[in-house]
Amino acid sequence: MKNIKFYLWFLIASVALITWACDDDSDESTPIFPTLQQVAGDVGETKALSFEASNDWTLTSSALWCRFEEEGQARYSCSGKAGSASVNIYITNEASAVHKDYKAELTLIMGGEDAVIFEVTRPQTGYELYAYNADKTVKYSAEHPFVQDYSGDSVLLISANADWVLEAMPALDFSMTNSYAEAGQEVEIKPDLATGIEYRKSAWEDVLTFRNKEGEVMAELPVRYDGMPADKIEFSNENAIGHAITFSHDGGSYNLLGQDAPAPMPLSVIARNDQYTAVYVDYIEGMNEMTWEYEYTFTIMDEADSWIFVDDDSKGNMDVYVSPNPADIRNAFLMIFPNAVYETVKADFANQVLSTSEGIVYEYVQYLAGRFSQSANPSLTNGFDVTDGNFEPLYDAGGAVIETISYMDAIGDMSEAELIQKYGTSNVSILSLPLGISYDYIIAKPRGFTGYYIMSSGFDVWQNVEVYGAMLDAEIMGIGPDVTGPTMMGVQFIDPEQGSVYGVLLITRY
Repeated sequence: MKNIKFYLWFLIASVALITWACDDDSDESTPIFPTLQQVAGDVGETKALSFEASNDWTLTSSALWCRFEEEGQARYSCSGKAGSASVNIYITNEASAVHKDYKAELTLIMGGEDAVIFEVTRPQTGYELYAYNADKTVKYSAEHPFVQDYSGDSVLLISANADWVLEAMPALDFSMTNSYAEAGQEVEIKPDLATGIEYRKSAWEDVLTFRNKEGEVMAELPVRYDGMPADKIEFSNENAIGHAITFSHDGGSYNLLGQDAPAPMPLSVIARNDQYTAVYVDYIEGMNEMTWEYEYTFTIMDEADSWIFVDDDSKGNMDVYVSPNPADIRNAFLMIFPNAVYETVKADFANQVLSTSEGIVYEYVQYLAGRFSQSANPSLTNGFDVTDGNFEPLYDAGGAVIETISYMDAIGDMSEAELIQKYGTSNVSILSLPLGISYDYIIAKPRGFTGYYIMSSGFDVWQNVEVYGAMLDAEIMGIGPDVTGPTMMGVQFIDPEQGSVYGVLLITRY
């Protein structure tokens, strides 16, 4: 009986010892690591990974671009209990470089030991360049080229995974816009058409080339230009409304911005498909004496009857001529319209395009190729026109019209220099009036004056005679049949804008 009790005690003790030993072995057992797995993923992709863990575990990632996702949070390590385990990884584009393979190692830590159980690779990253319109509603590509706008309003938004620079090209001007950027930057490019007829008038296709800092081609983006809009036109005369071009009275030369040149004047015109029409408009700018405002009077001239005309090769290359001027100074607008626009205005051109107050309606100023004037015939620029108070000619006793005669032709005892020294001008004329006839009201107007008003005053005025200055002439009153004086009476005309004597009229009697 005693032996049986001892055996039972020994058996119980042995079982307890074995149980304790097994428990101790469980806590300190060598961890068993899963076999290494290869995982490939794309940028932006989320992947689920599964493994068996023999112990409680921690899993870490060696790369910033490979993250664990737990309950919507991004982490670079995660933990769990022994048994079947599953984790999610998210692949980003961080730490990106060009032409390089990326590998992240996921290390499992159990029981004080660790091993790499997953190798995650991101595919090789080549040069990636993205091109969009301003609001990113259009993505440009080889199949969807960028379209350059005539007005230069087209916008490209560019981003790339490497530093880049835009290669120069003949048809486009990048001098006023971004043309390079660093990797990851998004920049706006706003190209403009280059100067020159060949790049602005006709349609063309080309390629925008982006290069890396080593000069290698990163990307090529097709670009096209559809040609000049049908309602647009350009001229080599860049300031047509601002600078009047003055031709000599004989048409042999012209002056532009103070520079003289022999006629004809060359003019280049750019229009879509060379479809354009020239219109010649003679105009007079004068003051309305009722409103005291300046107004325009127009004559639309047929090409056959126009004093200004062009020799045109129908491809935009013109020569501008004027015919000899037989009379006073004259002015003209040379307007050149795209045919698409001219067809809409030709039926009512005067009312639609021209304005008595503005000259040319603002909308159509863009079609003005030049504002021209031509000097008056020299025979009409010197001297004076004289009439009575009813604007009728002055007559002598025999009924012949009395006209002024230049001092040089009538007397000729002084040179031009001497006349200038004495009177301030060589434009000196003599009005000879016979005695015995009354000339109570004479209006004297200097020829060729183009200013807005002129100042006039008398000198050596005869007794009982009065001289009044008007806007553009002088009124001489009180020359009765026997009124005369010891010397010639004079009327001086001063140009207030120039501050100089424009002309002098001397009156004598015989």
